[in-house]
Amino acid sequence: MPSNVTDTLGAALVGDQTLIPRANSKLVAFLPNLWITYVKDGGIYVMYLSRKAVKEVQRQLFFHPNGKVDLAVHGEELNIHSYSTLPNSVPLTCSTLDKFVDRCVKTVNDVRSFEICSGCSQGNLKK
Repeated sequence: MPSNVTDTLGAALVGDQTLIPRANSKLVAFLPNLWITYVKDGGIYVMYLSRKAVKEVQRQLFFHPNGKVDLAVHGEELNIHSYSTLPNSVPLTCSTLDKFVDRCVKTVNDVRSFEICSGCSQGNLKK
């Protein structure tokens, strides 16, 4: 049995190792300026870079192939449900590839619409 059970379960869920790169390729086409992707850890990182010459990751989303989404702002993990009205979870399969990407794009746009600062209380956030 492989030592990395998470990767094995993720691979079993997707069933096709090309699905994550295929989803990433589609997702890149819809991302706003300064948003980039990185395929790693069995999913897709989508990150918003600062406008400064020396880039910093200001917002980070991680899309798991099972449909779960993680959010971090300035390196601090936050509850994604406070910043996005996520549609129902869409696991990444051959038949749901486009729906998975659409959900990723909607989530990016939801998070993008907030001025988020991890040091502020939620009442201080702007939409």
